[in-house]
Amino acid sequence: MEVIEKLTIDLTKITISPTIDRQHSELLIMVNNLIDQYHLINHRGKMAEILNRLTDYGQAHFKEEEKFMKEHNYPLIKEHVKSHQEYTFKIAFYNYKFFDTDAPQFSAIVYFIRNWWNIHLLKWDSHLVGLVKENPTK
Repeated sequence: MEVIEKLTIDLTKITISPTIDRQHSELLIMVNNLIDQYHLINHRGKMAEILNRLTDYGQAHFKEEEKFMKEHNYPLIKEHVKSHQEYTFKIAFYNYKFFDTDAPQFSAIVYFIRNWWNIHLLKWDSHLVGLVKENPTK
């Protein structure tokens, strides 16, 4: 069985707003729980259910983040939003392919989710932190 490392991100260094910060914390817990448990999941329907929950929460997070970026005239909003759309598309693709004969392996899905959130938090959302520090009045 492939071992996937948990996300170990210091979220105190990625503080944007109370709502977004709380969402980051919840997403980190959700992703790490998925990493802990994916090898115990033996039914595609259960994995689809978990992915749907994670996707729904991610969508709420993206909506909040995009609102924040608009309010602060974030210069890289198009690129950041595009990364949200690419994630959503990829997860939708995984859900669509679940019941095909060439369905993706659970480990590949979990690995994608883990790496995507790792990069997203450390790259895109860390950049937002700089924006908040530069423009604290908004």
